[in-house]
Amino acid sequence: KDIRLINSHYDDLYRIPDGGVIQVDYPDGRSFTARVEHLDDYHFDMGGLGNVFHICQFAEVMERNHADFYPEIQTQDEQAAWELGGKGYLAIQSCEDGWDYTLYHSDYSVMDGGQLDAPELTIQEAREQILEAHHMEKGRRLLQDYDAVMDKVAEAEELSADHRPSTLEKLAELASDTSAPKSSARSAPEL
Repeated sequence: KDIRLINSHYDDLYRIPDGGVIQVDYPDGRSFTARVEHLDDYHFDMGGLGNVFHICQFAEVMERNHADFYPEIQTQDEQAAWELGGKGYLAIQSCEDGWDYTLYHSDYSVMDGGQLDAPELTIQEAREQILEAHHMEKGRRLLQDYDAVMDKVAEAEELSADHRPSTLEKLAELASDTSAPKSSARSAPEL
């Protein structure tokens, strides 16, 4: 089943397959993409979070906000990053066998990563397969500057490395712990 995207006069603009991705661009430069699910000939869910729209209602909301909407354009990009509606980030880059990816928490720490052995996919199709595999397909995908996200990941890794004691520090701490008398958290309070 296809989802009809129309204008407020019921003129057909696009048809998107069920589970396809729509892009919305606002005049201030903001933009996002979200998966759309067919509910019936006149209703769809955008983002899988219960944002149900009648096709004409959606057209009117977009017109009121002077927003453009269309099926997401498939690109030949070799790398990209997206903010996942407050749930973290996804960074993808092409590799010999397909696509390398890393999912990050909102603080840019690594959540998961892997490789998708499907070089025939566009980066947008790869993103959707990765998000589905990790049950993260719901919500918005906000395209980010790939290098800026990677810079923040490097900063987060540096910060966590700064707070991680070295092996020598751990050994010194263990050595001093064995010579000191053990204090129990359950000892009687001093009066």
